[in-house]
Amino acid sequence: MYTLFTDLGMTGQLVMYMLTFVFISVVLLIHNELIKYSYIIGSLLIWFFSLVYGYQKLALEIWCVGSAIMTFWAYVKYFPKEKEEEALYSREFWMFVGSMILLLIAMVITYFTSLPVINKLFDLKYAQLKVQEYNDFILPFAVVLVLLIACAQFLKYKKNNAPAFFKSLMISFGLALAFGLTASIPLYFNESKLETYNKIGYTSILITSLFAVFANLDYMLRILKGRIKKSGSSIAHIGFAMIMIGVLISTSKKITISKNTTKQNLTELSKEFDNQKSMLLTQGDTVPMGPYMVTYKGREKVGIDYYFKVDYLAEGKDGKLEYQFTLKPKIQDNPIMGTAAEPGTKHFLEKDIYTVAYADVRTQIDSATLGKYKPPTNYVGHIKDTIFAGNAIIVIDSLRTNVNEAEYKISDSLLEVTAVLKAYDTQKNIYTARPKYIIKNNTQIPGEYIVEELGLKFVFWKINPEEGTIEITMSERVGNSKDFIVMEAHLFPFINVLWLGCIIMALGTAIAIMERIHQIRRKHA
Repeated sequence: MYTLFTDLGMTGQLVMYMLTFVFISVVLLIHNELIKYSYIIGSLLIWFFSLVYGYQKLALEIWCVGSAIMTFWAYVKYFPKEKEEEALYSREFWMFVGSMILLLIAMVITYFTSLPVINKLFDLKYAQLKVQEYNDFILPFAVVLVLLIACAQFLKYKKNNAPAFFKSLMISFGLALAFGLTASIPLYFNESKLETYNKIGYTSILITSLFAVFANLDYMLRILKGRIKKSGSSIAHIGFAMIMIGVLISTSKKITISKNTTKQNLTELSKEFDNQKSMLLTQGDTVPMGPYMVTYKGREKVGIDYYFKVDYLAEGKDGKLEYQFTLKPKIQDNPIMGTAAEPGTKHFLEKDIYTVAYADVRTQIDSATLGKYKPPTNYVGHIKDTIFAGNAIIVIDSLRTNVNEAEYKISDSLLEVTAVLKAYDTQKNIYTARPKYIIKNNTQIPGEYIVEELGLKFVFWKINPEEGTIEITMSERVGNSKDFIVMEAHLFPFINVLWLGCIIMALGTAIAIMERIHQIRRKHA
C-alpha cells in the first residue's frame, strides 16, 4: 500500500491522516447500518451478540483491528517523513481535505440515524430529521466533495502552478455552468413548491457534477491523450459524478403515483403511513394508481420472507385493461431483527417504478373462533359521519322515527328511532343496515342489526340529544376481513443515469487497479 503513495511523491502525515479518516468513515458507516437494526430489536445487548452472526462478526472485528495495526505499522516503517508542510495547491493536501469531508459525512449520518437508540438509552426525546431536512443538511458536503473530484486530477503532488491550474479548468467549468443553468431553469426554478435553498442547492450540485464529468473527460483526452489504461481514475470520477446527477434528478423529481383515494385514516393503522401517499389495497380489488390500474393478488411465504404480488395493468387500444408487469415487494420477518420492508422495482429505460408494501405478517387467526364476532367497538357520531370496518366504509346516513316529538309527549307511546347506515364495500357495492333504538314505557331497548354479506353487527344503544350525536357499537366477524396491504409507489425519472454511473465507476476502478498491478510487476521484473 505504501508504494502507491511514495512512488507518486506523497509524503508523511497527510497520507496517514487521509487513510485514518477514510478508515473511520467506513467503520462509522458500517456502525450506522448495524445501529439501525438495534433500534428494531430494542436492545443493544441483543444487537451486539446476535445481529452480526458468528463468523461475520469475527471477520468484521479482525478487519477493523488488522487494518488499524497495518496502517500504523506501514506509516512508521515505510512512509517518508516530510521536512516541511505540504503546499496548499498540492494533490495530497486536497485528498486529505476530501477524506475529512467523507469523515464528516459519515459522522453526520451516524449521529442522525443513531438518534432512536440514543433516545432510548438516555431517556431523551430528540426529534429525528425528516428525509428532506436530512438531504438539505448533507447537500453542502456533497457539493464540496464533487468539486474536489472535478479538480483533483489537474493537481500535481507537492507543488503546483496556481494560474496554470485554474486556466486548465476554465473550459470545463464554463461548459458545466452553461449546461447546468440551462437544465436547472426548467427542472427547479420553474418549480413553485421548492424553497430557494433547495433551488440553489440542487443547481449547485448539478453544476459541480457536470463540472466533474467535463473536467475528467478533458483530463482523459487532453492530458492522457485518450490512453484508456492510464485513465482509470478519470473514468471512475466520471462514473461517480454521473451517480450524483442520477441521484439528484431522480430523487428531486420523484413522482408519487400512489394516492389514498378512500376516506380512511391510514395513520390509525400505523404512524408510518401517509394519508396522502399511502393507499390501501384489498386482495382481489383493482384500483387506479397513476397511469396504471393495480390488483393485489395475494401473498406468498418463502422462508422468513413474505412476497406480496401486485399486478400492474394499463388501458389498451381497444379500451380494455391489459397486463403490463408484476411487482413483488416483500417483508422480511426476522425473529431477531424484526420486520423490514424491501421494495419491488420495475426498471425502464427512462425511469424506475419503486413499490414498497406494509402488512401484518404476524397475526394468526384461530380456526376455533372463525365465524364468531370480535368484541364490539363503540362509535360516537353525527349524521354523515363515517365508520371504518376492515372490509367496508359505513356512513351514518339518517335517523328515522315512527312518531314525532309532539306525538310522543301526548300519548307517551312507543318510540322507535332507526339509524340508517349505508355500507360501501371495496367493490363499491352498497348495503343498508337499520339498527333500532326503542324507548318503551321509559325503558331503553338497544336494537341489533347484522349485515350477513359483510359480517358486520351493529347495535344502536344511545342517543345524546344535547350533543346531537348517537352511539353505535360495531362488531366484525373473525376472519371476515380480506387480506390487504398498504402500499406506496414512486416513479424515479432518469434513474438509469445513476446505474450507468455505477457501471462506469466500477469499470474505472478496475482499470486503475489493473494498471497499478501492472506497474508494480514491471518495477520488480
